[in-house]
Amino acid sequence: MNKEIIYTTAKASSGQIEEHLQVCNKAFIPPLSEKVNIGAYAQKIFANAITFEAWKETVLIGLIAAYENKENCFFFITNVSVLPTFSEKGIGATLLQACIKRSKEQEMKLVKLEVNKKNKPAIKFYQKYGFIQTGEKDETIMMDHQL
Repeated sequence: MNKEIIYTTAKASSGQIEEHLQVCNKAFIPPLSEKVNIGAYAQKIFANAITFEAWKETVLIGLIAAYENKENCFFFITNVSVLPTFSEKGIGATLLQACIKRSKEQEMKLVKLEVNKKNKPAIKFYQKYGFIQTGEKDETIMMDHQL
């Protein structure tokens, strides 16, 4: 029986987030493990971020993690990832739209993120959903979505 994808918020444990990020590691440009300690990063996401999640049965297949900055009225997306076997099925888009919707509900003014300059597919994806480039730093492009 083929179970449907379930979308939730803040249900994943630190361990489930870490497992998801380990499987997605090489899909990041550059690989996530070259930038952070994945275990520590998963713990930080679990402790401090709002997570938007896609589940297939008991497997976390998609994840967006965002930090809420109430003082300056913006969400900062720190992670967007979908298991490689589930890519290009609209999961990332559904999660991003949920994050933007939550930002509006919280009366934020912006959703911000940073993306590696070499990650052309991600840049194109963010542009498709209204993000515009607002700056550059080293190998990174900063992008904002006005709400």
